[in-house]
Amino acid sequence: MYENYQKDTTFDVDGLKYKLFKYYDDDIRAEIIECKNYDAVIKIPGHVIYNDVEFPVTRIKKGAFQQKPLKTVIVSENVTIIEKRCFEDCSELEKVVLPDGLEYLGDNCFRNCKTLKSINIPAKISAIESYCFYGCESLTKIVFPVKLSYLGTNCFSMCRSLRTVILPEEMKEMGCSCFDWCDKLETIKLPSTLTCIPSYAFNCCKALKSINIPGNVKKLDSGCFSGCEVLTEVKIPVNVEEIDVYAFHGCKSLQRVTIMNRDAKLMHDCFSECSSLTEIVFPINEMEIDDICVDLCPMLSEQTKRHIKITEEGKKRAKERTANGKIKRARAKAWDYTTSAIVVLIAASILLIVFFILGYTARLIVAIGVIALACFLVGLIIMLLLGLLVEIEHKFDWKYNCACIIIGAIILGIIYLLGK
Repeated sequence: MYENYQKDTTFDVDGLKYKLFKYYDDDIRAEIIECKNYDAVIKIPGHVIYNDVEFPVTRIKKGAFQQKPLKTVIVSENVTIIEKRCFEDCSELEKVVLPDGLEYLGDNCFRNCKTLKSINIPAKISAIESYCFYGCESLTKIVFPVKLSYLGTNCFSMCRSLRTVILPEEMKEMGCSCFDWCDKLETIKLPSTLTCIPSYAFNCCKALKSINIPGNVKKLDSGCFSGCEVLTEVKIPVNVEEIDVYAFHGCKSLQRVTIMNRDAKLMHDCFSECSSLTEIVFPINEMEIDDICVDLCPMLSEQTKRHIKITEEGKKRAKERTANGKIKRARAKAWDYTTSAIVVLIAASILLIVFFILGYTARLIVAIGVIALACFLVGLIIMLLLGLLVEIEHKFDWKYNCACIIIGAIILGIIYLLGK
């Protein structure tokens, strides 16, 4: 019945553009290559008729529904492959029903589907490719198939509503930044088969309360739990051989760390800027770590400090951080002063407009305003000069503005008296 089949045959049916292709067993099948007309709810058919012949629809090609304002998508049972970018940037997509026979989801498939709330991933899916659900900000629930073995890079990054993740026991590998910036993620269950927690896997998961690192994990890669601000305690199993740079950097609530491997290699800044860290429990009394591993951890107990050795690199880093801190503070002050200057310019402009609109009746108001602005501006300049010479911490508020006006008024008064 396929006598008239020609390679690259395309045709349109009900707003969808199809293409025929020959499968490896010489069976002819159809794939969707473009969506031309659509409704808010769209159902991908299981078969399509062309020249009075019925063909199974088994594949959706890359970008077929990209950026379309769909709300609901129901995919038929015959579809086994959804290629990359198929539903990317469908910002109104709320519901997706995937068939049990689906075997492959391409990278970026549902990227930036900002209103997608839940997804059931079919049992035959063994890998979720890179950026597949990146930026799905409303996604609260994911049901993972038991045979899932791989998560790609950034596959669930920026899923800001995701609260719980339970990964299947057969999963062996995760790509970098899998759950990066999942702000509301509170609970994560990692499979026992995992041997490495990759770089920035849970970076900035600010609601993550606790983690249970599986016993088979050998490496905590760079930044894997950095910025987990409510994490309070971590137990690092005996098989962990390396804790890489910035692994727990900036975990502000982290108070206690237990290290069970006496030969574990701790890289620089692995616990840096953990401002609440008080205790690191070491497997043996003689074990030492470099001070650069716990840089800017001011709450460390004396017991923990006895295990820390001061290195030349640590001294150098301390000096660099001090210098950098001064530069950052100077920049912050400069921003405050710039903001004040903008306020002055806006106020002066308003006064000029009032003067030109109201004419001579507003002379008194303008005179008072100009004097106040002059006082403020002079005070601002003096505060700026002081700020360059002395470390003065302040906030841009009414007290600071009043201080500028008073200082400016005093200086202008002195100049006036000296002039007379």
